[in-house]
Amino acid sequence: MRTADPDLVKLELSLRLEEYKSLRAEIIGNLCAGYQTLTLTLTAIGVLIAGSQLLLSSRYPLLIIAASWLFYGLTWAQLRYVVSVYIISNHLIDTVEPAIRENLEELDTSSKRDLSTVLGWEAAGRLEMHNRMKWLFPIEAARYGMPLAAALGLSVIYGIRIYQSPQLDAFSVASIALISIALFFYTSYACLMLRHRLQKNVTPGSASAEAGQASPRSRKLQAAKRKCDQPS
Repeated sequence: MRTADPDLVKLELSLRLEEYKSLRAEIIGNLCAGYQTLTLTLTAIGVLIAGSQLLLSSRYPLLIIAASWLFYGLTWAQLRYVVSVYIISNHLIDTVEPAIRENLEELDTSSKRDLSTVLGWEAAGRLEMHNRMKWLFPIEAARYGMPLAAALGLSVIYGIRIYQSPQLDAFSVASIALISIALFFYTSYACLMLRHRLQKNVTPGSASAEAGQASPRSRKLQAAKRKCDQPS
């Protein structure tokens, strides 16, 4: 049996660990940016609530619809952070973590240590959160659900304001209405598709199917090592 060069395996392991640390840091950065965007959203909602009377009596109803479009932008920013984390997480689960476990198995000449759970939390956490705790859906979706709800509420207020006191021509009102409807349906569709993707918990490889499970190459390597260790 051809054995791998231990120095080469150690070098690959160190590179994989650096890649793992870098990607985890990028995930944390996206999560922190998402929290900051959520703070901005809550602040903006608070300002709107505090100035609601002034906003409703304003002579410039376009400010209301402009604020609603701003909340659509905040929703898209949150979706972007979630998608980025999801893509990085997939790469960790399907490529980086299995490779690290394989390197550890190649360095473990005794083949007696169970390394199948090493770095297994990424897959286990996603499987637990998205497939088994469906009651967390409103909580998980709050980061992009709140700005979407605020945008919809402002659009409704704008419609009521225009109906009560029309200040724009019919073409302008129809154009703004069509843009707002298109933004709402597009953003809602993006949110639902993302939730569907997370609920399915499907990744390109098999690592997310069973948290921490060793890859086929790892199982073959373990079987070969056990065969070599058997007395002739």
